[in-house]
Amino acid sequence: MSRHLLDEDLVRVRGDHPDAVHDTRSDRVIRTLYWGDEIDFIDDAENEDPGVRDVRIRVYNYTAGVMQDAFVRKRRENGSNRPLRLRAPDARALLEVTFVDVQQGDATFIRTPGGRRVLIDGGEEAFIARLLASVSPGTSEELPLVLDALVVSHGDAHHFAGLAALAEARRHPEPRKRLHVRVPRVYHNGLVKRPEKHGGRRLRETERFGACVRRAGEQFVTELFDDPRMAPAMNAEFARWKDALGALLTSNGAVLRRLRAGDHDAFDFLSGEGFEILVLGPVEETIDAKPSLRILRDDRGAQSASHTINGHAVVLKLRYGNVRMLLGGARDVEGSQRLLDWATQHHPPVSLQSEIFKVPHHGSHAYLPDFLAAVAPVCSVVSSGDEGPGRERAHPRANLLAALGRYSRGDAPLLFSTGLAAGFAYRSLARPERADARRTRAFHAFERVHFGVIRVRTDGERVLVAPETAADPIKDAYAFRVNAQGSVQPDVCASV
Repeated sequence: MSRHLLDEDLVRVRGDHPDAVHDTRSDRVIRTLYWGDEIDFIDDAENEDPGVRDVRIRVYNYTAGVMQDAFVRKRRENGSNRPLRLRAPDARALLEVTFVDVQQGDATFIRTPGGRRVLIDGGEEAFIARLLASVSPGTSEELPLVLDALVVSHGDAHHFAGLAALAEARRHPEPRKRLHVRVPRVYHNGLVKRPEKHGGRRLRETERFGACVRRAGEQFVTELFDDPRMAPAMNAEFARWKDALGALLTSNGAVLRRLRAGDHDAFDFLSGEGFEILVLGPVEETIDAKPSLRILRDDRGAQSASHTINGHAVVLKLRYGNVRMLLGGARDVEGSQRLLDWATQHHPPVSLQSEIFKVPHHGSHAYLPDFLAAVAPVCSVVSSGDEGPGRERAHPRANLLAALGRYSRGDAPLLFSTGLAAGFAYRSLARPERADARRTRAFHAFERVHFGVIRVRTDGERVLVAPETAADPIKDAYAFRVNAQGSVQPDVCASV
């Protein structure tokens, strides 16, 4: 058995599915491999032999938690079976960015060309822990999965509460869901939310982050933390995160650092890869010789704690070769305007233009047209998903989707949504258990057959974008090329 890297865009893996609910045909598509993924041939000769139609491989089955035999069917060309294309040893390494479906929230997993791992946010539940357990099975206390940097864009629960599940997963009773993670660097925006009530009274919006001063009619938070565990008071989500940090941080020399626009040196550990991450937000101000963040306002002009923590989210720009990606945090109108002002007034000006755009704030209705025009994306990704009654946010909003089309580059811009890309299958009419007193009538049961994961792969010139799918045939994958001047041309995207 030997391991190679694929030079095909998408490869459908066929085999037996372990779940009896599913179609149990032996040639069912059970998984998709993507450009740059590892593929383990049972016999290399089968791939090279034009008389062999099906190449046997070994793949990890997350559902069962075991490796299993499967196969890939070759493409027929000129009357024979074409071998799978494999990446040459000297081929330029790929940057892999995965936008993870965590329902309402964000999680972005980056694998750099040099093999480093960076995780940005983690949703609210255990989805990110399950994904990492599936791509890194068999971790242990002695051989953990190392995340070279963990970035918490801001302290809203649906962005970071799920990161505590990374620490808790090491004790999971199911081996396939067990995960040991260590982190040498944790970056964040410095704001720590207090409880809504503290000291026997309800806190005002301007008191939710600690010390605050007033200047020229505006309020500024002056109590920012490099180590969020040092905050004298915090809400329940931060308290859980505080407990998790001790289990995640490496024992020696771990770095906790708040980021601000221009702190590009935080990612100097990536030097030498030909890949960089730039920090474009939050935009700090200096008040009374202290680093400060302005209290931002809501749509009605009232000072708002939620708009403040969203609008000062960490914003990152990735650059690899000709390809740029902007991860927009959770910025609304005022936060976007402040970032745009900083970028245009910087010496030299900082370009926001990017081919891939992680849309701010889950596709909220509150957006700044000038900001979208400055980014001018080719492909936009919205991370959102409603969890159920009472938590429905109707993201992404119709006006934002239309605006993305208007301000995108090229004749055929792309727009993905993690919530829309998730796949569900109707299973049966189900009846509630007797213990569930809230529901008495039968209901229609659906199974999530795949999450709405959006994968981006690039060698710095060519870009592949595809949602997670095991469809046969694959219907929703795209490729394009970016030259040194930022011009974009569509490219052929093929599947096997």
